[in-house]
Amino acid sequence: MKKTIVLLIVVMIQLVATAQETFTIKGHFPNFPNSKYELKGYNGLEQTLLSTAQSKEDGKFMLQYPASYTGVAQLYMNGSYQNLFLLNKENITMYWEDLTNRDAMQTGSKEYNTFVKGMKTYQDAEAKLAGLHYLVPLYAQDSIKQKQFITELDVVSNSFPSYIKALPDTLFTRQYLLTKGLIEQMPKSVETYTWRAPAHVPEFLAIDFKALKHAGLYKDIIGGYTNLVERFPLEETYPLLNQAIDKVVEELKDEPTLKQEIAHYWFGLLESKSLFAAAEYLALVCPQADYKTNGK
Repeated sequence: MKKTIVLLIVVMIQLVATAQETFTIKGHFPNFPNSKYELKGYNGLEQTLLSTAQSKEDGKFMLQYPASYTGVAQLYMNGSYQNLFLLNKENITMYWEDLTNRDAMQTGSKEYNTFVKGMKTYQDAEAKLAGLHYLVPLYAQDSIKQKQFITELDVVSNSFPSYIKALPDTLFTRQYLLTKGLIEQMPKSVETYTWRAPAHVPEFLAIDFKALKHAGLYKDIIGGYTNLVERFPLEETYPLLNQAIDKVVEELKDEPTLKQEIAHYWFGLLESKSLFAAAEYLALVCPQADYKTNGK
């Protein structure tokens, strides 16, 4: 029995000692030797540098990122932006010969490939949606044909949400696509597809805001949601804003600095839109933030 316990302790120590602290991105851009690379990520509302590297004569280079970093990273070559990556405890190997063609980039990253497929699903759905939205009222006198278009409209509208729901929770791409898709859709729903605007409320409430710490999306998602619900009837706007404030503040309770930074930004946005009751509510539920410097 004692030997078994000792063996287990030894195995556990070995596992801890060999736990991977960093992951790598090994790149090969054969047409771009001797180039400088930067991998930039996000920490809350600020961009941060994760890693730098210099490629060799053969165009090969290697970047690293910490195992604790789950989120978005942007790859820069010689100061120019090249592509976006979603990092989540993967060692990535990529080959990219023609940097003008993003579809030609080869990578074994499950997160990245899932993201690309998701964005294609989104773009295809939005393109079809525009056509169907135009056709439905044209067939007002043909109820059978119009009903077919309405049914197809419903299928198209649900194709992107269905794709996201089918993704495993272990993929960071799931949260990123949920948030990024909503950011892209909300302005269109305000201007054109007003019928789908109410559906964005539960979509916003389904976002894991703590998981977005390294995504660089906080300002866009909060700004987009605020712009959306301020178009709702006034009796709905403030309850929806208060509900959203409660959600974000609660989910970031273990991230006090980040919570205060977001509260500061949101407070200024609410005041600039004369949504003073919501700004006051935010100040009450998150009193730690410095609101005085907003000056609005």
